[in-house]
Amino acid sequence: MISNVVYSSQQCQCKCDEERLDREPSSVDDRYATCREEMMGNITNGDLLSRELQADPSFADAWLEAGSCNRTVANLTKLHITALSVYTNENRTFPEMFDTDTRSFGPDVNVYRRYFPYKSLHFLLTDALRLLRAGNEAESDQEGTGCLLVYTRSRRSGDMQGEVGDPVRIGHFILASTRRYSASFDLTIRTCHGTILPQFTSLHCRSYSGLNVLVPPYELFRVAALVKIHSEYGKHNNTCKCFRKMLPKQTNCPYNTAILNCRQ
Repeated sequence: MISNVVYSSQQCQCKCDEERLDREPSSVDDRYATCREEMMGNITNGDLLSRELQADPSFADAWLEAGSCNRTVANLTKLHITALSVYTNENRTFPEMFDTDTRSFGPDVNVYRRYFPYKSLHFLLTDALRLLRAGNEAESDQEGTGCLLVYTRSRRSGDMQGEVGDPVRIGHFILASTRRYSASFDLTIRTCHGTILPQFTSLHCRSYSGLNVLVPPYELFRVAALVKIHSEYGKHNNTCKCFRKMLPKQTNCPYNTAILNCRQ
């Protein structure tokens, strides 16, 4: 039997997967606030993207397929469109590999620079999200804050552990939905840094049906509610998590700090 949690005048009816919720201190969570032009230059005028594609056949294949997306979106370049198409593809093999590395290779500048293999994709997704939010003037809740209540699946193994009031992050980008249409959704999140994605209809564009919101890894939340639920067969105690937003931590442009001396 599934329990319900009252959250922001709505019910969080969840069924989910034990792992401690925390701030994900090892995640790559840069916002590129002070080095956006430098990072874009590393991709458009430098060889950052081409080197990463050459080094990783899985990335190269995903990028090549996504490059067939010919959708035009205001304020976004072809690079932004391709990056979004890579991440939102219905085949989740590469995006989930990207998520795993995003959670792991950002504890310090040296680890990020040496081991994180998707600097270009991470930047392009972050930049696309920023540009989309700037253009989505109608994206606001009743309070006019530009926040969204969304639902998604955590994909973590085991029952998650945490306390109400704990500050937490997911540690990687999240695809979420403004509709709670699946019993597998175990996260209810009020995001104030995520954005509605453009509607791509081409076969080679965004194709993950129903998940229409992108949430960044740098957004910090507080746990608003957790509830234990029992499976149909009484074998599992699972935790439904409801998060509300907190202010994100500030990051330091690690790629450019080391290479281009870009500082906050």
